This record gives sequence, C-alpha cells and structure tokens, in this order.
Amino acid sequence: MYKKLIIPAIILLLVVPVVINALVQIPAIPFTSVFGTGKDWFGFFGSYFGGAIGALVAVYIAHKQVESAKEDFQQRLNIEKQKQIRGDEKQHNLVKQENRVFINYEWEWTEWNLEKFTNLHKAKIIYTFDYQQREYSLKKDKKNITTFAKLSLWGNAKFILDCKIKITVKEFKPELIVNNLGVHNDPAFNNYELKIHLPIVTNEDLIFIPIVNCYLKYEEKEKYYNHDIYDVEKFEIEYLTPVNEKIRYVSNYRDGQEVYSVINNDGSEILILESSLQNIRWKVPGIKIIE
Repeated sequence: MYKKLIIPAIILLLVVPVVINALVQIPAIPFTSVFGTGKDWFGFFGSYFGGAIGALVAVYIAHKQVESAKEDFQQRLNIEKQKQIRGDEKQHNLVKQENRVFINYEWEWTEWNLEKFTNLHKAKIIYTFDYQQREYSLKKDKKNITTFAKLSLWGNAKFILDCKIKITVKEFKPELIVNNLGVHNDPAFNNYELKIHLPIVTNEDLIFIPIVNCYLKYEEKEKYYNHDIYDVEKFEIEYLTPVNEKIRYVSNYRDGQEVYSVINNDGSEILILESSLQNIRWKVPGIKIIE
C-alpha cells in the first residue's frame, strides 16, 4: 500500500503549489462574493492540502509501525519455530536413545549340537558349510566340542533389523589338504571372511555362529574330516534399531579396540562408545579334534 501512494503523493506535492500560485494570479471573477476571492481559495487549498499532507504523513508512520510490528512478530515466530524444532530433535534423540540396542558376543565352548545348553529353545545356530560337514562327521559322537560366537542383544528395544555380520579370521593353511570345501550355498569363510545377513533378530534370540574350519585330510592311507578353530581377527556388525537408527559395532583384536557408532545418512559416523582390549588377553577357546 505504501509503495502505491508514493507516486500520487509526489505528483500532488509538485502540482498543488503551481495550482495555488495560478489561482492567486487570476483576476477577480463574478460571484466572488459567493465563491470567494483568489486569496480565499488560497487559504482553502492551503488548509486542505496541509491536512492532506498531514494525513499522508500519519498513514506513512502508521504503515511503518505496522511493518515493524509484522517484522517483530515474524522474528518471534521464527524463534518459536526454532525452539520447536530443537525440542522435536531433542525428543527424537531421546526416543532413539530409549530404543537403542547394543549387540554383543561372547565365546561359547560347548557341544556341537548344544544339547546341554540351558536355553535351547532360544538358540539359533548359523548353519555354515563347515558346521554342516562337521555335523555329518560327528553323528556318532554327540559330545564333541565346538567353539561358537554367541550373539545377544542389550537394550530396551525388542528387536533389530537388517543385521549384517562379517567375521574376519587369520589365514589358515592346514597340512595335507586333499579337498578344501569351499564351493557351497550355505554361509562359509570365503577368503577368510564369513558374511551373514539376518533380516530380524529379537532380544529372545541367542545366535550361535560356529567358528570352525572343516576340511578333508589324508593321513597315510586313511582320509577323514579334520576340524580346527579359526583365530578371529575382527567382528563387524551393522543393524537398524526399531526407530531406523543405523548402528555399527566393531570388535578388532588386531587394534585392540571395541567400538559402537551411529551411521548417518551421509555415511559419516558418530561415536557412541569405545573401549580398549589392550589389557585383555583374548583367545578363542577350542581344541584340535581328529576323528
């Protein structure tokens, strides 16, 4: 509105003095007693346009006050929005923390079929190719011992999603190998890495991953399956929590570190927890078994 009044006001201020000057200069006309003389008109126009200019100034001041009030209101509104955004982010972060799940593992040295395990109904064994071969070769000896990495969940949430596990082991070269069992469909240690994908893991599940190497071996004229325990170098696990927070867990024996971090959408990581393994001597429990 203010911009629309600028041009008419300027024209009015330029034209009015000229008109008043012309009215003053004209000679008296008939009926001046009725309509007044030039001086009378001069006084009228002076008062009229003086009032008009005053009104325009008042409108301008009012307009500036309204604009200033609008700016102040918009600033206060923006401040409130920022407070709301920060509050929402804080609440969202609290929800993430409340639903944050930590996956962990421990070594379990027990029977290959877990027959003496207390919570057998919760146990799930990852059926690797090496474990399958071991199972076939141990049907007559149910008490044979195998080393497992037992995974479990800690936290308030009841499950995790899209769990990707990678276990890296040291290079292993058994003697007198006749057939290294490496072509298969079940998960196996290819190039000294075992990769497993679990769509969902609940807090009731106890995941057992066999850390065993099974290979066919000749000794003199007899062939048999031999079994050794892998020497693990690193655990890497990525998964999603129920609130779609992506967490990465790394247990690195080579560097002596154990780390939990959050993976952002851009791939950057935020450290949650870090601990040192330098003061702990880790050794995969197990024995070499010859059938």
